Amino acid sequence: MSIPLQFLSEMDMCEVEVHGVKVTVSVADDAALIDKKITELRSLMRQRPVMGLDIKKADKSDRASMLLLCAGSHCLIIPNLQTLFFYYPNDSNVSGLGKLFADRTICFVGIGMNKKKYLHPSLGAMMSNAGVEVGHLAARVLQKRDLETRKVHELAAEVGIDDIKPQSEVLSLLSPADAKDFSEKRYEFASKLSEMGCNGRPNAPRTSMVFCPADSRVFSKREIKCAIHDVYASYLIANKLLGMVIEKRMS
Repeated sequence: MSIPLQFLSEMDMCEVEVHGVKVTVSVADDAALIDKKITELRSLMRQRPVMGLDIKKADKSDRASMLLLCAGSHCLIIPNLQTLFFYYPNDSNVSGLGKLFADRTICFVGIGMNKKKYLHPSLGAMMSNAGVEVGHLAARVLQKRDLETRKVHELAAEVGIDDIKPQSEVLSLLSPADAKDFSEKRYEFASKLSEMGCNGRPNAPRTSMVFCPADSRVFSKREIKCAIHDVYASYLIANKLLGMVIEKRMS
């Protein structure tokens, strides 16, 4: 499916409310679009260089299927990691992702950083020095060793963030009902592009097939909200913690 970048960027973007914040979320598996969205995320870190990072892996898979990045009030979901590097024509280290993870001034923070071993070798090499557990960061900043094993909502309470609640559901198989609202919207938009002469009309929305994160490009708002729960919480907590460090240094 070939859809012009300016349309693709708008189609795969939505707004969800998570942890009391309205977050703009983009889903991108096109290399050019990923680079564009990374540039946007970097522009949101001028005040404080911290970015939420998460890796999703299906239970029965030996490969990570999804990468998530958050900064400010924006998140980027990169699905289909197994095929992502086929889109990069040359050295992937010069891509937006490569340059991002090579930037040692950015504090990438999240949970489950041990899942980097399930990444594509090229992506794993990029991220070898990127990523710190939010619990470890909290323990270092607040000088409380027991925080390393705390859950995200417990860490949030520790730093005075009250809106982060326990994750009540996890991103799993996508049912047709879950994907219907977003997939039909995308199909209708792509149909209009086709009428304008763009080669962008996909097949009609499937109603009898179950999608999973590893092979899906379309997610409902509920699934997106579920997917970014931990990574955006990690970002909020880390942003608060690093703010404490800066305040202490200036006092």
